[in-house]
Amino acid sequence: MASPLMATNLSSKFDALNSPIVMNNTTNIEDSNSPLSPINVFAHNLNDYIEVEVNNEHIINDVPIQEEEDIVVSISPNGTKLYTRKVAEHLIPVKGSRFKSFEDGLQTFKSYAEKVGFSVRKGQTKWWKDAITHKYLRCNKAGNPQPKHKFDTLDKGSLKQKRRSRFTTCDCKVHILLNFDEAQNEWVVVTFDEYHNHPLVSSINKDLNKISRKLPFSTKQYIHNMSINSVGPVKAHRLLVSLMGGVHNVRGTVTDFKNFSQSIRIFIGDRDSQMILERLRERLESLPNFFFDFVVQNGKLRSVFWADEISKLNYEAFGDVLAFDATYQTNKYDMVFVPFTGVDNNKNCVTFGAGLIFDETTESFIWLLECFITAHKKQPVLVLTDQDAAMRQAILEVLPASRHRLCMWHIMKKLPVKISGELLQNTNIRKLLHRLVWNLFISPATFESRWQDLIEMFSLQDHEWLSEMYAIRHRWVPAYFRELPLCCLMKTTSRCESSNSSFKVNSSSANTLVQFMLCYDARLESQRYRQRLAQFKTSDTSFVGITNLVIEKHAFDLYSHTIFLEVQKEITKGLFCCYIANKELVDGVHVYHVSHLDRRNDLTNTFQVKFESETLSTSCSCRGFTRLGYLCRHIFAVYRVNKIEKIPELYISKRWLRNVLPSSIYSLHSRYGVDNQPQSVLRTEILDLMTECCDVLRGDIEGLSTFANQLKDMRRELIKKGYREPEGKDAACSVIEELVGQPIVSEISVANPEGIRNKGTGKRGRIHAPAEKKSKKPRRVRLCHTCNKYVDDHDSRNCKKITAQAQEQENAGP
Repeated sequence: MASPLMATNLSSKFDALNSPIVMNNTTNIEDSNSPLSPINVFAHNLNDYIEVEVNNEHIINDVPIQEEEDIVVSISPNGTKLYTRKVAEHLIPVKGSRFKSFEDGLQTFKSYAEKVGFSVRKGQTKWWKDAITHKYLRCNKAGNPQPKHKFDTLDKGSLKQKRRSRFTTCDCKVHILLNFDEAQNEWVVVTFDEYHNHPLVSSINKDLNKISRKLPFSTKQYIHNMSINSVGPVKAHRLLVSLMGGVHNVRGTVTDFKNFSQSIRIFIGDRDSQMILERLRERLESLPNFFFDFVVQNGKLRSVFWADEISKLNYEAFGDVLAFDATYQTNKYDMVFVPFTGVDNNKNCVTFGAGLIFDETTESFIWLLECFITAHKKQPVLVLTDQDAAMRQAILEVLPASRHRLCMWHIMKKLPVKISGELLQNTNIRKLLHRLVWNLFISPATFESRWQDLIEMFSLQDHEWLSEMYAIRHRWVPAYFRELPLCCLMKTTSRCESSNSSFKVNSSSANTLVQFMLCYDARLESQRYRQRLAQFKTSDTSFVGITNLVIEKHAFDLYSHTIFLEVQKEITKGLFCCYIANKELVDGVHVYHVSHLDRRNDLTNTFQVKFESETLSTSCSCRGFTRLGYLCRHIFAVYRVNKIEKIPELYISKRWLRNVLPSSIYSLHSRYGVDNQPQSVLRTEILDLMTECCDVLRGDIEGLSTFANQLKDMRRELIKKGYREPEGKDAACSVIEELVGQPIVSEISVANPEGIRNKGTGKRGRIHAPAEKKSKKPRRVRLCHTCNKYVDDHDSRNCKKITAQAQEQENAGP
């Protein structure tokens, strides 16, 4: 092969990579003796290139050959057309050329094929005394053509027997034969035939050629990352086309994207459960304070639970109130996904751990809660669920010290179904029930009295459902939780359902367990990113006061940004909207009667605030601190009168503090969505540097040309040293192993779960209540041209007038 054109150096920093390189048939590929790996040198040189000022006078002379439709057509002795294309001489394989390895010869032939316009496949291999002597590389259209399918015109079934056409062959003779020279330990080109018996791919369609559609690793990684974020291969291809500036710049078609996505699922296959357990075992060994447990029954995975260190730290700070609920259709086996959800110091959802269970029985929930307590070491104060009987029994057994609360929304949404329509439509019973049930300020005795009055008013003493709900009122009515700290932090499972829905944004019912875990990690990373963003906002925001009270600045120094805004609102309301209506001394305790104005400046309820000046002990009849964990406006009004400038330590809830979590959980090494491997970090750095260079030179054609040729020089140097993308089935498996983060498992000790049936499976899914069902849209009223009426139940084709006319004609006879 001829020597490539030399490039003028931009800077002395590239002297090592821009040194003269002579690529000929006898070039030896030597290993690099540099103390730095090629990827480090590459990144270092790119970083230096950014600092180089582009000089328009130094233009690289290595101009790439312009691809033209330069096809040579000749006629064989038997009259067959033969095709080839003129390409650069150094790309044409020459008889007698030598290569250090078979891969070098294969790469040379592929480079030639890509320029000419055909694809390459490996041919026969010849052996002699258990040693390879010859190898063929052929055009992909080599081989005998497929026989035509014969149809029997008398047999209709023969039309369905047509075989699928895989690829077209036409016995093309283009090939290259490599002989292994044992003496020199090299591969030698013995024969080379360059004339095809079929038309070549035109230059405008070379991106559709098979050899040009091979997906690079970056594209495979892109497809995999898109699937983790619930973006399928079709949409992923469409997005990449937009990002790359056209279909011609994207390697691979939509079908290639689909095939690779399917290859990942095939790679996982029956090893799914085994791989997910191996992944969790690796985290147990590599991550600090990681916990997981699982159950295998009859050789098949039945249940699994996991929680990492950050989940444990979040539970330690915010685990006083907990909600959990089962969600479905997150994996192909219909295993029930159960995440445990809480509220952090910025009122965002936070996950304390998660599990996959086989069914929704009491035994499964007992095992899940036992794993949860084993991981977190303490029971929550309040547990919120829906009306699942199995959850109820499991909580009573495993969490005896916790208070179980039912979701109010799930109960009250059944009201239109349980109460007759006439009573519900013609009375205000629904409004009165909601006003009574959701009242946060009444006592249990008051609730019971008003409930009985309401029942008697509408004569519902014998109503079965209302009687059942009244019998379990201590499990869902807020009046019975008024003494419990943070009882109003979560009154429904809406946050839990919101968290479940966010996890299902990434995952789907077609995912394997390995893919589901990757989706879970991606969504958990997104959740923790929002947590980190809120923490950054807390630390980066400067104090801006509304009042001139010192206690407002003290609240800013204590609480997170979100909670400070809530407390600031209470301080402002206590200053501008509240006033002391009366003050008295009872048993040495000051009792203030605090009234506040609503938006219309009308008087509202008056609350009693008890204040001890010596201990600064304070309590309000609205129980705002008990309900929410921070002081109410009525107490701040009393503090203003008594000139209290700081919130007493007794009333500072630790869970709302701005620095309740250690800063280490926000570090780069604690994130699931970050690949911390050195090679991945360097790859990302290189891509960033290249992007920065392109951005700087985006309007300079000469500068972009210079930079492109510098990259080509670097690529030639890497190829000379033997660095190239591996090929074959083993290489394909290694790529998928790197993407999914798990090596292939040879022995399977845990099989995939089978036969799971739960409330979320089936064609119909779960049974929806009438209140949840979407009402059908009314049919459009349109004109019937037969009866000339605007109707919604027929048209001119099935009008009753036509039927009547036909009947009359039939009765009239001929």
